[in-house]
Amino acid sequence: MNHFLPILIIVLSAYRIVFCDDECVTFHGRVVCKKKQFLAFFTSLTIKDLAYKDLILGRNFTNRKGFYVISGCVPETYYSKHADHKHEPYIEIYHICNSLVGETLIKRVPFKGRHEMTQLEDIVLDNNAPLWPGHKAYFSGFAS
Repeated sequence: MNHFLPILIIVLSAYRIVFCDDECVTFHGRVVCKKKQFLAFFTSLTIKDLAYKDLILGRNFTNRKGFYVISGCVPETYYSKHADHKHEPYIEIYHICNSLVGETLIKRVPFKGRHEMTQLEDIVLDNNAPLWPGHKAYFSGFAS
């Protein structure tokens, strides 16, 4: 009888993994700082979705060469309440390529479907200009 609870937890966890209906995305690629590539090390990446502004889907960091894999999910219980929304994922990239104060790049990314791994083209951090002088966030891939 004392083994019942651990077995129940394992069975329920396996059921959730196999039959889960979460909407998940995975992206991999590289961030590049042409000025000094070592500045791309430990760049912070966060996946969010325009349809679910208050939800962080996933978070990760680049390795020392600027490569990353980042994934995240919108739980079924969350998107079933907002059935009229379509997925519009984007990645917030916080980096120090242009300034040691740090900047945030907002990069639109494609949603190809559930559980798809998508390779993104290199994200060049020092090719982007701020929206206006003194502004620390700039955008890439959004329609104007």
